[in-house]
Amino acid sequence: MNEELSFISKGSGGDLVRYTESSGIRFQFKTGHGFYRTHRMPDGSESDLCTIGLTPDRIETEIVADILLFLDSGGELPILGKDFRTPLQREVLIERHRLAFRIVELKDGTISVGTYFALS
Repeated sequence: MNEELSFISKGSGGDLVRYTESSGIRFQFKTGHGFYRTHRMPDGSESDLCTIGLTPDRIETEIVADILLFLDSGGELPILGKDFRTPLQREVLIERHRLAFRIVELKDGTISVGTYFALS
């Protein structure tokens, strides 16, 4: 993605939530849950994004780019509300690191990325 995004942060550590806007869409990232905690990998091992050489800015910018491409190609996001079942999970590849992320659209149109984690 060529666009440089700026982020507004609220909270810290595990409670850090960051916001940005791109293409007229507001994005919310639960960075504290995604970046600043370990996650269990499918094989049972743990991954820590803080140790792989990527920054939250880099990861979240790539996630925004992927979501915009998905939406531009006709993709639809689940909307949080009464009939909500589960977030959509997608994957991105950043510098040999395969990451998954889970997204929903909030009632106000904000796209919320509740978590992201390494798959490999």
